[in-house]
Amino acid sequence: MKATVTLNNELYSNVKDAKLFRVRYFAYVTIEERLKMEITYDFDFRSEEDFSDDTAKSPEVKVLSAINSLPIH
Repeated sequence: MKATVTLNNELYSNVKDAKLFRVRYFAYVTIEERLKMEITYDFDFRSEEDFSDDTAKSPEVKVLSAINSLPIH
């Protein structure tokens, strides 16, 4: 049986509070032709500094994205 999992994410800044940002995660799961599932979930974060393009590209945000997209057992 072949399963395929694809993960992706989008970043959003908060217009009312520059220290807040959201990461929206997308998970696409396909198990042969038996199951196709799409899951979308959001995580909100508060940073110590204003969220910017540099913050979005930082290793810390990339690590948060990777950690939060892992399944919890």
